[in-house]
This record gives sequence, structure tokens and C-alpha cells, in this order.
Amino acid sequence: MERDRIPFAHKANPLSSSDDSTNPLIPSRPRETISLMQLGLLGLLEVSSLCLLLASPTLAQITPDSTLGDENSQVTPNQTIRGAAADLIEGGAIRDSNLFHSLIEFNVGNGQRVYFANPDGITNILTRVTGSTLSQILGTLGVNGSANLFLLNPNGIAFGSNARLEVV
Repeated sequence: MERDRIPFAHKANPLSSSDDSTNPLIPSRPRETISLMQLGLLGLLEVSSLCLLLASPTLAQITPDSTLGDENSQVTPNQTIRGAAADLIEGGAIRDSNLFHSLIEFNVGNGQRVYFANPDGITNILTRVTGSTLSQILGTLGVNGSANLFLLNPNGIAFGSNARLEVV
């Protein structure tokens, strides 16, 4: 019969029948019941994971790469900058009045503060992100000095509603 080959074939109103044996919404074999329970648990797991992901705060994720050799960037957490705790990015490759940083990942979490050190004689701080994800700036990003800051990411840079730039 055509009805047996179509998994969700049903009458015009399957809920109006008191005969559950013909209602495709009610499993007729234990194997189908297990499948439906597994599907329900999988859906619950997915929703729970999404809620956990959305509820957890984003932390600053700054990961230097090794392309600059001995001149790699270093991230020092919990430094006092402009009167509050912040992560300080130091090191990098100095060429004339330019300071270069190369990072795999660069994100600033909501409520977090990240500053680039500005050594004497540096006019421009150029930072490239070499990883495969976009950068999210949700907190404060700044320069601990007066240099120009250039942040380059071929995957994009997104600024959140609470993002703040502190450059002079």
C-alpha cells in the first residue's frame, strides 16, 4: 500500500481517531519509541549546549604565532593600565618607527581591557591576525601611548555594542 511506504502519510486529521494503531504520530514498535527518545535527547543536548555557549562570558583570546621568530609578541595579563586591570601586549618586531605583531587569534571579551605597549620612538603598531576566525572586540582595545593602531584580519573584525577604542 502507498500508505505503508510514506513514513509520515496520515489521514486528514490523525488526532481525531481514537484508533492509535493507524495514527503515524504514535509509534507502533518499541524500536521507533527508542529512536524518538534518542532524537529528543539529542535535541535537548543541542539546545543545552547552545544555551551554555550563549551564557558563558567571552574571554580575551590573544594567541601569538611564531612567524616573527625571537621577536614574537607576549601577552601579560592583569597589568594596571590607566587605573584598571588589563592585558598588555608587548614584544613584537620593531622596524624603524613601526612595531609589528603577528597573532593566530585576537579577541577582546565583554568587559575586558587589552592594550598594546607603545615603546619609545614607535609611531605605528601594525597587528595582523593569521588564524581562520574573525576577531571580536567586545570590550576595550587600546594603545598604552600615542601610536596609531592598525588591526588587520582577512576574516573580519566585529565590534560589539560595548566595544571601546582607547587610542590617542
